[in-house]
Amino acid sequence: MDSVTTPGALNIPQIIRSETRLRETAYRLIISQLFYDGHQQLAVSLSNLLQTSPPCPPSDRLTHIVRLGLKAEEELEQTRKASIIVSDNVQDIGKILFIVFSSRQL
Repeated sequence: MDSVTTPGALNIPQIIRSETRLRETAYRLIISQLFYDGHQQLAVSLSNLLQTSPPCPPSDRLTHIVRLGLKAEEELEQTRKASIIVSDNVQDIGKILFIVFSSRQL
């Protein structure tokens, strides 16, 4: 019997495979960064423990990814703060306009 996927329904097996791939990629990035930073013994131990194949080459890609993520997070926080300020200003303008137009009717 074929399984029918409803649009918008979660595909749990696919999500699990994606999470597994994401974690494997993260572990490989960590091992590569350890090699790059000169922590060969630790990188080899972790690589053996996780049985990574093919071997992870030295790389500082993890540092670059973290830097980009932190920058994006900071920009998102600045955007959030700016939108709060704009929202507060719009509310203040609304109050002022209400007072101005209310006083004209008197």
